[in-house]
Amino acid sequence: MSAWTAPLTFTSNQLVTPAELNTHWRDNELALMHPVGEREFAEVTAGSTTVETSLYTVKPVIPAGAVGTTGTFIADILGRNRQGGEQITWTWRMYLGDTLVVTFAQQGGNAIDSEGQFWLQIRIEAQGAANSQSIVVTGDTTAVQARIPSLVYATSAIDLGADRAFDVTLQADQTNSLNYAVKQFSKQYVGRN
Repeated sequence: MSAWTAPLTFTSNQLVTPAELNTHWRDNELALMHPVGEREFAEVTAGSTTVETSLYTVKPVIPAGAVGTTGTFIADILGRNRQGGEQITWTWRMYLGDTLVVTFAQQGGNAIDSEGQFWLQIRIEAQGAANSQSIVVTGDTTAVQARIPSLVYATSAIDLGADRAFDVTLQADQTNSLNYAVKQFSKQYVGRN
């Protein structure tokens, strides 16, 4: 898998070889970040229950070989949440295929009734091999008087040489109709540079 190569400057009547086209056109196009799956504007509600809930209505699939040995997959998720007067712990999980690759818990603050926004960015970066990745999760929630850890780091040995569905789930530790989180938007990108 190629990284970005400075493009050639072509001259009039220059014959272009297949190798030049592959390097300076195909490989450079693949090195740019491009969408994976569809941007989702559909709202998905988690909470009010202790059931693990996917934040996607359609899970994006990272195509085989798209990350390569030097690339990056990025997912951005935005939403709103509410803490309805009880302290609650949310458990976040990220999956590649059926494999759990990251999990962390976030406890709400004091029992207050408040609403706010949350955002997550998940970066899966190849570490020189198609089956070696680092995973970094950053994010913030403000409604529950607590913050997602500013950095959650994990390593994974998932073979991204095969198609892999990507998923993020959320689960509350108690049932309360006043506590919820609603995913409002998500997008995913992949590139090899």
